[in-house]
Amino acid sequence: MSAGTALPAEVEREEAARGLAWAYLACAFSYPSEEMLKRLEAAQPELERAAAVLDLRLPEGLGAAVARARSRLGELQGLYNRLFVTGLEAPITETSYELDKTARRAAELADVLGFYRAFGVRLGAPLEPDHLVAELEFLSLLTQKSRYFAETGDEQGFEVAERAYRSFLEDHLGRWYEVFADRLEAATEDPFYRALAALLREWLAREVARVGVRPLKLTRLALQPASASGWSCPAGPGAAPAS
Repeated sequence: MSAGTALPAEVEREEAARGLAWAYLACAFSYPSEEMLKRLEAAQPELERAAAVLDLRLPEGLGAAVARARSRLGELQGLYNRLFVTGLEAPITETSYELDKTARRAAELADVLGFYRAFGVRLGAPLEPDHLVAELEFLSLLTQKSRYFAETGDEQGFEVAERAYRSFLEDHLGRWYEVFADRLEAATEDPFYRALAALLREWLAREVARVGVRPLKLTRLALQPASASGWSCPAGPGAAPAS
Protein backbone atom coordinates (compact mmCIF):
# COMPACT_ATOMS: atom_id res chain seq x y z
CA MET A 1 0.00 0.00 0.00
CA SER A 2 1.63 3.22 -1.11
CA ALA A 3 0.93 6.78 -0.05
CA GLY A 4 -2.30 8.09 -1.47
CA THR A 5 -3.64 4.65 -2.39
CA ALA A 6 -7.35 4.37 -1.69
CA LEU A 7 -9.19 1.23 -0.70
CA PRO A 8 -10.89 -0.67 -3.53
CA ALA A 9 -14.61 0.04 -3.45
CA GLU A 10 -15.59 -3.48 -2.33
CA VAL A 11 -13.06 -3.41 0.53
CA GLU A 12 -14.21 0.04 1.61
CA ARG A 13 -17.80 -1.21 1.74
CA GLU A 14 -16.75 -4.19 3.84
CA GLU A 15 -14.82 -2.02 6.31
CA ALA A 16 -17.72 0.41 6.62
CA ALA A 17 -20.13 -2.49 7.16
CA ARG A 18 -17.84 -4.02 9.77
CA GLY A 19 -17.66 -0.76 11.70
CA LEU A 20 -21.44 -0.46 11.56
CA ALA A 21 -21.90 -3.96 12.99
CA TRP A 22 -19.70 -3.17 16.00
CA ALA A 23 -21.39 0.19 16.60
CA TYR A 24 -24.88 -1.33 16.32
CA LEU A 25 -24.07 -3.95 18.96
CA ALA A 26 -22.53 -1.33 21.23
CA CYS A 27 -25.72 0.72 21.07
CA ALA A 28 -27.97 -2.32 21.46
CA PHE A 29 -26.31 -3.45 24.71
CA SER A 30 -26.41 0.04 26.23
CA TYR A 31 -29.02 0.98 28.82
CA PRO A 32 -32.38 1.21 26.98
CA SER A 33 -33.25 4.89 27.05
CA GLU A 34 -35.81 6.39 24.67
CA GLU A 35 -33.00 8.02 22.66
CA MET A 36 -30.97 4.80 22.48
CA LEU A 37 -33.93 2.80 21.18
CA LYS A 38 -34.71 5.48 18.58
CA ARG A 39 -31.13 5.29 17.35
CA LEU A 40 -31.24 1.52 17.23
CA GLU A 41 -34.48 1.50 15.24
CA ALA A 42 -33.11 4.10 12.82
CA ALA A 43 -29.96 2.01 12.31
CA GLN A 44 -31.85 -1.20 11.47
CA PRO A 45 -31.91 -0.61 7.68
CA GLU A 46 -28.17 0.17 7.77
CA LEU A 47 -27.52 -3.04 9.68
CA GLU A 48 -29.44 -5.01 7.09
CA ARG A 49 -27.39 -3.43 4.28
CA ALA A 50 -24.18 -4.12 6.19
CA ALA A 51 -25.24 -7.72 6.74
CA ALA A 52 -25.78 -8.13 2.99
CA VAL A 53 -22.29 -6.77 2.27
CA LEU A 54 -20.71 -9.06 4.87
CA ASP A 55 -22.91 -12.08 4.10
CA LEU A 56 -23.93 -12.04 7.77
CA ARG A 57 -27.10 -13.87 8.76
CA LEU A 58 -29.18 -11.72 11.10
CA PRO A 59 -31.16 -13.52 13.83
CA GLU A 60 -34.77 -14.24 13.02
CA GLY A 61 -37.03 -11.74 14.75
CA LEU A 62 -34.36 -9.10 15.38
CA GLY A 63 -36.03 -6.44 13.25
CA ALA A 64 -39.44 -7.03 14.81
CA ALA A 65 -38.00 -6.97 18.35
CA VAL A 66 -36.23 -3.68 17.68
CA ALA A 67 -39.35 -2.18 16.09
CA ARG A 68 -41.36 -2.98 19.25
CA ALA A 69 -38.68 -1.91 21.71
CA ARG A 70 -39.74 1.71 22.27
CA SER A 71 -43.25 0.61 23.20
CA ARG A 72 -41.64 -1.62 25.87
CA LEU A 73 -39.26 0.98 27.29
CA GLY A 74 -40.07 0.52 30.98
CA GLU A 75 -40.13 -3.26 30.67
CA LEU A 76 -36.75 -3.32 28.91
CA GLN A 77 -35.20 -0.97 31.48
CA GLY A 78 -36.30 -3.26 34.30
CA LEU A 79 -35.05 -6.30 32.42
CA TYR A 80 -31.69 -4.63 31.72
CA ASN A 81 -31.23 -3.92 35.42
CA ARG A 82 -32.17 -7.47 36.41
CA LEU A 83 -29.92 -9.10 33.84
CA PHE A 84 -26.88 -6.86 33.93
CA VAL A 85 -26.87 -4.46 36.89
CA THR A 86 -28.63 -5.61 40.05
CA GLY A 87 -29.53 -9.26 39.51
CA LEU A 88 -26.34 -9.93 37.53
CA GLU A 89 -27.92 -12.93 35.87
CA ALA A 90 -25.69 -12.25 32.86
CA PRO A 91 -22.85 -10.00 34.05
CA ILE A 92 -21.86 -7.61 31.29
CA THR A 93 -18.21 -7.08 32.24
CA GLU A 94 -15.25 -9.21 31.17
CA THR A 95 -13.73 -9.60 34.62
CA SER A 96 -16.94 -11.12 35.96
CA TYR A 97 -15.92 -14.37 34.28
CA GLU A 98 -13.32 -16.66 35.89
CA LEU A 99 -11.10 -13.77 36.98
CA ASP A 100 -12.00 -14.21 40.65
CA LYS A 101 -8.66 -13.09 42.04
CA THR A 102 -8.39 -9.37 42.73
CA ALA A 103 -4.84 -9.11 41.37
CA ARG A 104 -5.78 -10.90 38.17
CA ARG A 105 -8.76 -8.65 37.63
CA ALA A 106 -6.60 -5.59 38.17
CA ALA A 107 -4.10 -6.84 35.58
CA GLU A 108 -6.83 -7.47 33.02
CA LEU A 109 -8.37 -4.04 33.56
CA ALA A 110 -4.96 -2.43 33.24
CA ASP A 111 -4.41 -4.23 29.95
CA VAL A 112 -7.78 -3.08 28.58
CA LEU A 113 -7.03 0.49 29.62
CA GLY A 114 -3.65 0.25 27.93
CA PHE A 115 -5.37 -0.47 24.61
CA TYR A 116 -7.69 2.50 25.09
CA ARG A 117 -4.93 4.92 26.00
CA ALA A 118 -2.86 3.90 22.98
CA PHE A 119 -5.68 5.19 20.75
CA GLY A 120 -6.65 8.26 22.76
CA VAL A 121 -9.82 6.79 24.28
CA ARG A 122 -10.81 8.16 27.69
CA LEU A 123 -13.59 6.69 29.81
CA GLY A 124 -15.62 8.63 32.33
CA ALA A 125 -17.48 7.34 35.40
CA PRO A 126 -19.50 5.20 35.77
CA LEU A 127 -18.31 3.36 32.67
CA GLU A 128 -16.08 0.38 33.40
CA PRO A 129 -13.28 -0.36 30.91
CA ASP A 130 -14.23 -4.03 30.58
CA HIS A 131 -17.95 -3.35 30.04
CA LEU A 132 -19.22 -5.07 26.91
CA VAL A 133 -20.32 -1.79 25.36
CA ALA A 134 -16.92 -0.18 25.91
CA GLU A 135 -15.16 -3.13 24.26
CA LEU A 136 -17.58 -3.14 21.32
CA GLU A 137 -17.15 0.62 20.84
CA PHE A 138 -13.38 0.21 20.87
CA LEU A 139 -13.45 -2.40 18.11
CA SER A 140 -15.72 -0.13 16.09
CA LEU A 141 -13.17 2.65 16.54
CA LEU A 142 -10.28 0.41 15.44
CA THR A 143 -12.21 -0.57 12.32
CA GLN A 144 -12.70 3.11 11.49
CA LYS A 145 -9.00 3.78 12.12
CA SER A 146 -7.96 0.94 9.81
CA ARG A 147 -10.23 2.23 7.09
CA TYR A 148 -8.89 5.77 7.41
CA PHE A 149 -5.24 4.69 7.38
CA ALA A 150 -5.82 2.46 4.35
CA GLU A 151 -7.59 5.23 2.45
CA THR A 152 -4.78 7.69 3.13
CA GLY A 153 -1.99 5.23 2.42
CA ASP A 154 -0.62 5.27 5.99
CA GLU A 155 0.80 1.76 6.05
CA GLN A 156 2.30 2.04 9.52
CA GLY A 157 -0.92 3.39 11.03
CA PHE A 158 -2.91 0.67 9.30
CA GLU A 159 -0.67 -2.08 10.65
CA VAL A 160 -0.85 -0.67 14.19
CA ALA A 161 -4.66 -0.51 14.12
CA GLU A 162 -5.00 -3.99 12.59
CA ARG A 163 -2.58 -5.49 15.11
CA ALA A 164 -4.50 -3.89 17.98
CA TYR A 165 -7.78 -5.19 16.54
CA ARG A 166 -6.50 -8.76 16.42
CA SER A 167 -4.89 -8.55 19.84
CA PHE A 168 -7.96 -7.07 21.53
CA LEU A 169 -10.17 -9.78 20.05
CA GLU A 170 -7.78 -12.51 21.17
CA ASP A 171 -6.95 -11.15 24.62
CA HIS A 172 -10.30 -9.69 25.63
CA LEU A 173 -13.68 -9.71 23.87
CA GLY A 174 -13.03 -12.96 22.01
CA ARG A 175 -12.51 -14.72 25.33
CA TRP A 176 -15.84 -14.01 26.99
CA TYR A 177 -18.55 -13.21 24.44
CA GLU A 178 -19.72 -16.84 24.29
CA VAL A 179 -20.13 -17.34 28.03
CA PHE A 180 -21.93 -13.99 28.23
CA ALA A 181 -24.28 -14.85 25.34
CA ASP A 182 -24.95 -18.31 26.83
CA ARG A 183 -25.86 -16.85 30.21
CA LEU A 184 -28.03 -14.17 28.64
CA GLU A 185 -30.02 -16.69 26.62
CA ALA A 186 -30.41 -18.90 29.70
CA ALA A 187 -31.57 -15.97 31.83
CA THR A 188 -34.39 -14.62 29.64
CA GLU A 189 -36.96 -15.55 27.04
CA ASP A 190 -37.29 -11.91 25.99
CA PRO A 191 -37.09 -11.72 22.17
CA PHE A 192 -35.12 -8.45 22.19
CA TYR A 193 -32.20 -9.67 24.28
CA ARG A 194 -32.25 -13.20 22.89
CA ALA A 195 -31.93 -11.80 19.36
CA LEU A 196 -29.07 -9.56 20.46
CA ALA A 197 -27.30 -12.47 22.14
CA ALA A 198 -27.58 -14.48 18.91
CA LEU A 199 -26.28 -11.55 16.84
CA LEU A 200 -23.35 -11.00 19.20
CA ARG A 201 -22.37 -14.68 19.04
CA GLU A 202 -22.68 -14.87 15.25
CA TRP A 203 -20.74 -11.67 14.61
CA LEU A 204 -17.92 -12.37 17.05
CA ALA A 205 -17.47 -15.93 15.85
CA ARG A 206 -17.14 -14.68 12.27
CA GLU A 207 -14.63 -11.97 13.17
CA VAL A 208 -12.50 -14.26 15.33
CA ALA A 209 -12.35 -16.73 12.44
CA ARG A 210 -11.72 -14.01 9.84
CA VAL A 211 -8.66 -12.56 11.56
CA GLY A 212 -7.36 -15.98 12.59
CA VAL A 213 -6.97 -15.53 16.34
CA ARG A 214 -7.44 -18.21 19.01
CA PRO A 215 -8.79 -16.69 22.21
CA LEU A 216 -8.48 -18.71 25.40
CA LYS A 217 -12.19 -18.98 26.22
CA LEU A 218 -13.61 -18.09 29.60
CA THR A 219 -16.34 -20.55 30.56
CA ARG A 220 -17.61 -19.80 34.05
CA LEU A 221 -18.75 -16.99 36.27
CA ALA A 222 -16.37 -15.68 38.93
CA LEU A 223 -17.22 -16.30 42.56
CA GLN A 224 -17.99 -12.62 43.14
CA PRO A 225 -19.06 -11.04 39.85
CA ALA A 226 -18.01 -7.49 39.16
CA SER A 227 -21.01 -5.19 39.03
CA ALA A 228 -22.11 -3.86 35.65
CA SER A 229 -23.13 -0.32 34.71
CA GLY A 230 -26.09 0.84 32.64
CA TRP A 231 -25.50 3.78 30.30
CA SER A 232 -26.81 5.07 27.02
CA CYS A 233 -24.93 4.87 23.73
CA PRO A 234 -22.62 5.96 22.30
CA ALA A 235 -20.79 7.04 25.46
CA GLY A 236 -21.55 6.85 29.13
CA PRO A 237 -22.22 9.86 31.33
CA GLY A 238 -19.07 11.94 31.50
CA ALA A 239 -17.24 9.88 28.91
CA ALA A 240 -15.15 11.68 26.36
CA PRO A 241 -15.79 10.82 22.72
CA ALA A 242 -13.42 8.34 21.16
CA SER A 243 -10.69 9.98 19.15
